[in-house]
Amino acid sequence: MSRKRGLVLRSRNGGGGFTLIEMLVVICIILILMALMGVLIKGVIDRARYKDTTALVKSLKLKCEQYKTDEGVYPPVNYAGYSGSQALHFLLGRQRTVRTSHGASSTTTKADPYMEFKSKWLQGNPGSGYPNPPVPLVDMWMGQIQYYNPKPNAPATTPSYWIVSYGKDGVANSGDEVTSDVGDD
Repeated sequence: MSRKRGLVLRSRNGGGGFTLIEMLVVICIILILMALMGVLIKGVIDRARYKDTTALVKSLKLKCEQYKTDEGVYPPVNYAGYSGSQALHFLLGRQRTVRTSHGASSTTTKADPYMEFKSKWLQGNPGSGYPNPPVPLVDMWMGQIQYYNPKPNAPATTPSYWIVSYGKDGVANSGDEVTSDVGDD
């Protein structure tokens, strides 16, 4: 009677060991678990980017409202040779002039910018949030944030604006956009 011999890894003291098949099964299980972890981590990262982009767009909206309170109009889409989100970076990030009135006299002072821009929000990550020179704003996927004033298809009589990030895929109307607007909805 012949005995089949397989590859068996045994310890030096002659105790039980593992066969090659058993080791391959364990390695496959570990690889499957690592792949599942990769997918879960990617989903967490995408959700975090979406939340960060949403926070940026909401902050821009609040600062546009503050700008309107001070200036009487929403930030223009074109200003000093800049357009879109680059104009927003310039107008909301520069030192602003504040006029205060006390009876018959008024004073003009310089105040902090409407918004301090983090370098991760700026195209090319220039390192300084101060708009010198201003650069287009980007979302967390490095897609350019779009700024429209007035909002597309809005009545000309209604002051409006639209700030939009086209999301992960960078395509309009794909379901992953982050928007903030004032105007007709």
